[in-house]
Amino acid sequence: MKNDSAMNEVGLVLDPTFDDKLLPLAKRMPVWIVSSTRNDPAVAAARTELGEEGRITLLLVRTNEAQSDQLSRAILAIDEHHGEASQVIAYDTLWIFGVAPDVMEIDLMRELELSLRSVTPDGFSLTHRAADMGRHV
Repeated sequence: MKNDSAMNEVGLVLDPTFDDKLLPLAKRMPVWIVSSTRNDPAVAAARTELGEEGRITLLLVRTNEAQSDQLSRAILAIDEHHGEASQVIAYDTLWIFGVAPDVMEIDLMRELELSLRSVTPDGFSLTHRAADMGRHV
């Protein structure tokens, strides 16, 4: 069973060496993770262990795609699948691993009403401004 406090959180992993850190994260929240030789086996193992409860989406890498473009593409897909248009209770926090906040496109943050919540050693988190005001976006 998912932790209720994390039901509105989604993880985005762009670190190609995240591997064994995936399962603990996927137990807490849906995770979108970049495909790599190290991550793919961890995805298979986590899906086997978590079954239907584990919502893990594998992101394919595009040749010569800039890190900022990969981040923007993934965030747009997450917003489409976990946002207000698709969910009764939309995500309000996005945890991003494997990139620094300066890679984030400012225009995309404005468009999706995202704001920087925190910076971590492994990445950063974003939240919707409307979520800060007490309503789900």
